[in-house]
Amino acid sequence: MVRTALLISFAASVMLFVLAIVWDPYPGDLSITRWVQELKAPGLLPSMKFLSLAGEEVPMVALNLIVVAALWIAGMRKAAIAGILVLLSAATNPLMKLIVHR
Repeated sequence: MVRTALLISFAASVMLFVLAIVWDPYPGDLSITRWVQELKAPGLLPSMKFLSLAGEEVPMVALNLIVVAALWIAGMRKAAIAGILVLLSAATNPLMKLIVHR
């Protein structure tokens, strides 16, 4: 069952890839894009700003450290080390920009 679902997902991905090459843009894509951009939902604005805040550098590092600590305490050492590696890989981008003065 899982194998069938994976094959269907793969086939759908390949089909969308081919269609993206053939049609630029997809039929109806621009109208759907305009419809989504014109949505007026003021109640969603605070929640979207909160979710966007989690992607900023300081909250992202803090959340990652909390997860790493929880994994370490739970005895899941390999998963905690993977979380630390994610943090280190995220730090390489600003570090490289600092090194090359960009």
